[in-house]
Amino acid sequence: DVFFWYHNVERGLGGSEILKSHPWWFYGPQTFFDLLPWSVAIPFALHVFIRNQELRKDDASGLGLIWFTGITLFLSCMSFKRADYLLPAYPGMAIFLGVCADRFVAYDSNRLGARLTMGIIGGGLILYVLGWFTFNTWFMLPEEKAWPYRAIAQEIRNQTQGPVIFFRAESHLLAHHLGKPVDTIPEWEN
Repeated sequence: DVFFWYHNVERGLGGSEILKSHPWWFYGPQTFFDLLPWSVAIPFALHVFIRNQELRKDDASGLGLIWFTGITLFLSCMSFKRADYLLPAYPGMAIFLGVCADRFVAYDSNRLGARLTMGIIGGGLILYVLGWFTFNTWFMLPEEKAWPYRAIAQEIRNQTQGPVIFFRAESHLLAHHLGKPVDTIPEWEN
């Protein structure tokens, strides 16, 4: 009852009063930011896909596009949305973009456009890695040290070594810093 009805039907359709609903377009901007820097290539890949009949017949590109679109459309129909729910759709987009890039480079291998494309992809990858390193080193590290979860977890563990039970609440960061044993009771009837 709790798993099937509450977590799938009630939460998904917005019947729970404690969950925040999001508009149907929530996953559009979320996808753009999650897939950066590769999300910039999506409109170009769709253009190539629409104009290239051989690419449209490719099973892998069709699978990737259907995979991503199907999951995204299904989740967009739900009232309760979380950014991490879209994670299973991203491999489909990766397959689609990979096939489109492969076809474009193979088609245009001797031209300046292919070299430029490969340079942009390589440069984007380098910028992404540098950006990730910079963000984790100079922005996330000081922010994580300011979070009270580590100190709170230490105080709780000083009080008990037994299981810590979260009741009608989920705090993944606090649970991480507490370590095991941790349990969650979602509702009164449990």
